[in-house]
Amino acid sequence: MKSLMWICRGWAYSTRAGDEFGAVESIKAANGLYMPANGKVMAVNEVLSAESSLINIDPYREGWMLQIELEPGADRSHLLSPRDYMSLVGSSA
Repeated sequence: MKSLMWICRGWAYSTRAGDEFGAVESIKAANGLYMPANGKVMAVNEVLSAESSLINIDPYREGWMLQIELEPGADRSHLLSPRDYMSLVGSSA
């Protein structure tokens, strides 16, 4: 989303793939955020409450949302590396 306005942090420590952990809202849309795999939330980036634009500006450093410890045996087959993600979205990211 190019115009992120805020992030809501409704989350639990243990989560399952597909669980909603928050939401983002832009000028044009509101979307849920979902866990990619079974695991445990180890940290939440509290800075995003005040500076949600960091998600778009610096997602791999200052704009991270969650730190997740994946459950042993969690399905990782659908997860993308940063390089694979950029190939998928191209210049629209």
